[in-house]
Amino acid sequence: MYRLIFFIFFTTFTQAIEHTELLPQDCNALIGLDIDNIMKVPELKELLTDKNNDDLKELKSLGLSPENIISVLIGIDGNKAAADPEAFQKNPDILALIKLKSSINLTHIVNRARQENIAITKEFFNGIALKTLSKNNKKMTISELKKGVIAIGAKNLLKKAISLKTGTALKTVNDNSRLINLIPKKQMFWIAGTTPHFPPPGPNDPLSNPTASAAAQINAFTLSGNFNQILQLNAKLLCKTPQAAAQLGAMTQLMIGMTTANPDFPIKAENLKVSTNRENIEFDVKLDKTALRKIADIMAQNKTLLSPGF
Repeated sequence: MYRLIFFIFFTTFTQAIEHTELLPQDCNALIGLDIDNIMKVPELKELLTDKNNDDLKELKSLGLSPENIISVLIGIDGNKAAADPEAFQKNPDILALIKLKSSINLTHIVNRARQENIAITKEFFNGIALKTLSKNNKKMTISELKKGVIAIGAKNLLKKAISLKTGTALKTVNDNSRLINLIPKKQMFWIAGTTPHFPPPGPNDPLSNPTASAAAQINAFTLSGNFNQILQLNAKLLCKTPQAAAQLGAMTQLMIGMTTANPDFPIKAENLKVSTNRENIEFDVKLDKTALRKIADIMAQNKTLLSPGF
């Protein structure tokens, strides 16, 4: 059951800017994908409608197949992830808001969980029912936040979302709502977030090297993309100062120049652009199907794009 729920996180995201007001301030990273555009790409549609995929079969039986989902917005508490990665991996502070074309009966999900010997506890918070699924010290809470909108994730984040919905919490603007305004419209997928808070590096800390120190000057980031014969990516880094942007931009330009000089590098230099404007660094990348196949082959060989043997 946990495998099925987390499968939603990674295969059925869709653009859902309309729900950002329900995400608590704790969520300093957002993820979304436009499922309608994804389904127009034959290769991706085949992945999301694979009749032999047991996870998709199970999701469909529960009413959570990609065909029944309008939008999903994922909020992540990046600060907790950075502070204790091991604890975060066991019980991630993540909240998914799923808007459906047709409502589903949560009883089906609960009954399916019981079949896998998952413990279930019920409670009400501000008049809204919560069901928490627990097994092997892992927990996940699910609720119908409002008609046609299912919330799945950490109980503490879900309760804060309910407080925002019912007006029992002060509605403050999430930093990511501002970041989303920097993302081009009608994107197939997007990510927006503020960088986690790290303690200042000591003299012997790896973060004290110039590149890492410059990276620590990043306030926030966005990434978005579309696929129409070629994959077009746009990324922005919002630095704390123009000096930090200039330093990190120069380092990035140098690294790109070195890697694209390699004739086997899958991305041509003219398809990888970097520009700096005051506190902002912007990246524009174009990947055709040939480049994507090369990258897939590299990943299959457990290499990275910057591998010395590449």
